[in-house]
Amino acid sequence: MRIGIGKKITSLFGLKYELLLFDYRNRNPRAIKFQEAFLKDIKTDEFYYSFNHLKKLDFPNNLFIKKILLLVKAIFKEEDSEENLILLLEKHQEYNIKLTNGQWLELSMYFLSMGLFESAYKSRQISYKFFKSLKNRIVYQLNFNKLFLALLFDSCDINFFKAKLKNTSKTDFWKKLFYDFKDSKQSLVDSEFKNLIHNKRIAIIGPLEFNRDYSSEIEKYDVIIELNGLKSKRDNIVKKYHGFPDIIYYNNSQLEEQNKIDFDDVIDSVKFVVIKNEKYYHKLIKKCKTRVMPSTTMLNWNGSFSMMENVVADVLLFKPKEIKIYGVNLYTSFNYDKSYGNEPPDNLKTITLNFTVHDIFSQYSFMHNLYNLGLINGDDVFEEVLKLGLLEYSRKMKKTYPIFLLNH
Repeated sequence: MRIGIGKKITSLFGLKYELLLFDYRNRNPRAIKFQEAFLKDIKTDEFYYSFNHLKKLDFPNNLFIKKILLLVKAIFKEEDSEENLILLLEKHQEYNIKLTNGQWLELSMYFLSMGLFESAYKSRQISYKFFKSLKNRIVYQLNFNKLFLALLFDSCDINFFKAKLKNTSKTDFWKKLFYDFKDSKQSLVDSEFKNLIHNKRIAIIGPLEFNRDYSSEIEKYDVIIELNGLKSKRDNIVKKYHGFPDIIYYNNSQLEEQNKIDFDDVIDSVKFVVIKNEKYYHKLIKKCKTRVMPSTTMLNWNGSFSMMENVVADVLLFKPKEIKIYGVNLYTSFNYDKSYGNEPPDNLKTITLNFTVHDIFSQYSFMHNLYNLGLINGDDVFEEVLKLGLLEYSRKMKKTYPIFLLNH
């Protein structure tokens, strides 16, 4: 109830502030609508449809926004470079532009949806600024501390994050990740799962093809975790390792597909199946031990985690001795193997739109920080990506994915 009241108070200050709340974090539908509006405007310099879309989100109709639109148009016509858009963003204070933190994130995701990775990165950096203001404390009420912790972790300010965490109440998930913080209700529900994970060496198998043979190394781990593992695809997994998973995490889209066939392809011989919500819990529990993982919704500054980040956050709650991740490169390529339940995208252009659902920058920062803190490690490919840092990661992504507009 108190959180609901907090959201209502935020709404009194307008949509430009609400954009930072979780209800608005799937920016994908709005990114698509923005691209549709921008396409209508691309033959003119008036940007009527684009401004109309932004106006609904309380963006101002001013010179700075128009210059952004003109530069984006020029970039797509190959008449200008993204470097000049980045320079404009860096000079935003000269225009006395007063966008909220949520509006800067909105712009960041629009750039990301178009494959303008460095501009998305720059807007994100600006979104961190001035959040600590007294006005934001009033606007976001009980959500303020959660948002501030997510900002600090996302921006890799780990020392400040830890200091803030110690003095902040109602941050159970974060404290469980970093301290020996016990919630009796949670430990009672998951005591058996805790015994399986606590102080054990954990190998997590990701969706990508391996660059070399890790099978003998993986088999030495105490617990092996797979994502979306299916009976029908076991022939492909033996190319990665010769054992069998102890735990499988299924994402929502895979469960939707399995529900159509009464979950007959789910590997029900594992020690645990873990899912994100209770929708199919009562069906799965009849086939195998099943638990629902706690929500990670307030751990990231923007968007929501994809499956791998959810798995890592969940496993860390139970204090394993080691976590090593295989077959993950945080989307720097899409060489999925056929053992993974979800198929890779057919077109690398369209995938940039999906990056606005599971914000790749939030996911990168989360994994990057955990790696630097010694909480996770990975195979050669994964560690190479984690050592880049967010700026170099954005540049690597820029080389992988083309600039993109819907139907253009």
